[in-house]
Amino acid sequence: MIVATVALLLGGSIYVAYRAETLLMFSWFPVLKSWRAFLRQHIALDGWPEWFLYALPDGMWILSYLLVIGTIWDFRMKDCILLLLLMPVIAISSEILQFFHLMHGTFDVYDLVFYTLFTAIGFYTIYYYNHQINKKL
Repeated sequence: MIVATVALLLGGSIYVAYRAETLLMFSWFPVLKSWRAFLRQHIALDGWPEWFLYALPDGMWILSYLLVIGTIWDFRMKDCILLLLLMPVIAISSEILQFFHLMHGTFDVYDLVFYTLFTAIGFYTIYYYNHQINKKL
């Protein structure tokens, strides 16, 4: 659960710090503007590759989601497979639909790579812990 929390906070912080201030989230939650200013002042990520600022946070959110669901279900993948697949399928599908201009948005190959990579890491982690728990039984 600690890894899930760190992934969520780190990905969220990068997202808040480097997304355009015109996003609705900044008008809905004005405190995010202060948080954005603090992050940009104290953590200089200017000059980092775009994939780091834009695709990495999305992948980290997928990882966080998978680890939270896995933890709630005690890493019994077969019992929560539909929940585990929910967010990765939505994320990956939306990128593919954007590629074919069937969904609003801009296709980004890095988003697709990070969604897939962090989904694989999440599933492997859940699988690994499931086997570790079963060895102890």
